[in-house]
Amino acid sequence: MHGDAKSVEELRAAVRVGVGRIVVDSCIEIAYLAGLAARRQRVLIRVAAERELYGHSLAETVARVLAQPNLDLIGLSCHAGSQVTDPGCYGAASHRTVTAMANIRANHGVILTELNLGGGQGIPYVHGDRELDIHELAHVIDEALDAACAAERFPRPVVVVQPGRGISGRAGITLYRVCSVTTQPRGRTFVAVDGGLSDSPRMAPCRAKYTVALTNRHSLERRQRVAVTGRHGANEIARDVELPVDVHPGDLLAVACTGAYHHSMACNYTIVGRPPLVAVKDGRARELIRRETTADLLARDRG
Repeated sequence: MHGDAKSVEELRAAVRVGVGRIVVDSCIEIAYLAGLAARRQRVLIRVAAERELYGHSLAETVARVLAQPNLDLIGLSCHAGSQVTDPGCYGAASHRTVTAMANIRANHGVILTELNLGGGQGIPYVHGDRELDIHELAHVIDEALDAACAAERFPRPVVVVQPGRGISGRAGITLYRVCSVTTQPRGRTFVAVDGGLSDSPRMAPCRAKYTVALTNRHSLERRQRVAVTGRHGANEIARDVELPVDVHPGDLLAVACTGAYHHSMACNYTIVGRPPLVAVKDGRARELIRRETTADLLARDRG
């Protein structure tokens, strides 16, 4: 179990179902977990590649975990970054975390056996984007561990790498229906679609770039640069993408690489329902999650 600011209810549920490892990132989580675990619970402490810990002292946190007889500290979880395309980031994180493990051994007499490397493995969203090479990543981590463990005379830990968006990003494609096409006097064209922040909240704060294609027909018209906008004010889904000049209301646009941070982050922004989730394989489609209706949006209203 991972994540910031875990609630007592979430920790209780994790203990109840027997989650194998829980990553703690605050002293209060340690206190909650110690009070909830009826049997010994394996935990890791979350650290960051660029600083010691998320807001407090690693030494203090280790001492607090070790003071709880029903908590078993087995390793550290290090966040190497987001949309990482340089394997060197993982190498540096590995080296730094092994050094921290060696310090824990020196100060507390405990040998941690697991190194969990988190973060987002970079994938290409548009043509020309760099992609993290998995084979190169494995080589860099291996070399970093060899060097760090030799320098610290520390036994090599088991390494767990979180794939992040690398495992699901390209599995998702979001389909939008064009609602309107307008061209400003200065020549900029806006293609408005039936979605936006409610189904893709990542696009605005992250200034994310995506590949967009017309999917319901093959147009032979010349292409022009447009902005694909959503239904939430100035919300832009994609900027400066090329679409045929004859794109019109009713057309379907596909946005690639939306498998990681779209459905999982979807919300009811401005009381708009979330779209369905459909699995497609071998030419067959199966609805996994149905479209949200107005009745769904009003179901919790007790006024």
